[in-house]
Amino acid sequence: LFERAGVQIVLDHHISSQPSSGLRLIDPSAAAVGQIVYHLIRRLETVAEVPILSHDHAVCIMSAILTDTGGFRFSNTTRETFMVASALMQFDVDISALSFELLETMTLAKYRLIGRTSEHAAFFRDGSIAILGVSRTMLLDTGADENDTNGLANMLRAIDSVRVAFVLKEGDNGLVRVNIRSKEGFDAAGFATGYGGGGHARAAGF
Repeated sequence: LFERAGVQIVLDHHISSQPSSGLRLIDPSAAAVGQIVYHLIRRLETVAEVPILSHDHAVCIMSAILTDTGGFRFSNTTRETFMVASALMQFDVDISALSFELLETMTLAKYRLIGRTSEHAAFFRDGSIAILGVSRTMLLDTGADENDTNGLANMLRAIDSVRVAFVLKEGDNGLVRVNIRSKEGFDAAGFATGYGGGGHARAAGF
């Protein structure tokens, strides 16, 4: 859909986003793309002199903020993030239900995948480095899909001794995608950039 669009617009908070021929707005200071979208809508309202932001918009933007900040827990969360979230709450967003749906629920297949992959997790340098591999066979055997791999790197990083966690995911085309989550002292984005990827200091990939 993006490639066929007459006008292409890239909104992102990852400074390493791939180049495109369309319009680009990259703001690495934004904790979430939702913040960028929120400010664009508010600017449009000023220019058009009509209200645009609705309850449905607010739910979508809050969803983006919750997922990009890990429920306001990640280090990218700023005062500005809370200001935008506060403004969105004026539209009666059920943040409790939204947070549970986005951040706490999982499929039965994902639960099985966690058990399967955890058996093969490897730890190095006194447990400070964690590496987890997710093969296509693991996905097929557990009935999981690509979405069910989300959060595995965060789960590994939560282990007290781990400073950096790598999750390697085998794709249908033979390529392997690597998700990195780190704690203070390891620049995940800097590491990923060396392999053609990028992201944030504590969350990156290639």
